[in-house]
Amino acid sequence: MEMMLNKLVPEGLPYKHSCEGPDDMPAHVKACLLSSSLSIPISDGKLNLGTWQGIWLCEHRNHAGSRKLVCTLNGCLVPGTPVSTASSTAQNNPHCSSSHHSHSHSASHSHSHSRS
Repeated sequence: MEMMLNKLVPEGLPYKHSCEGPDDMPAHVKACLLSSSLSIPISDGKLNLGTWQGIWLCEHRNHAGSRKLVCTLNGCLVPGTPVSTASSTAQNNPHCSSSHHSHSHSASHSHSHSRS
């Protein structure tokens, strides 16, 4: 994936925005191509991805600092399942909830999670 993104958006072109380094503007373009949010299906407590699907977390800067990963969970629980710290939403349905979690992560390479 990184090789293809570097071919599509190479460093070293005469970008107008380069004051933060030669990898700064290419990083912005790559982030636009990949988006910054993702909906991940979970069924019965497991990732519900297709055979060839995966989740990629990419850092486009060569020497980036730490990043925050923010997860917001939305969904409906099976009746009878306790809701821990999630707040009730979705038209006052006691089984539907939304929960928010943030995690710091330092990375300089792509990471993926595959379905097992």
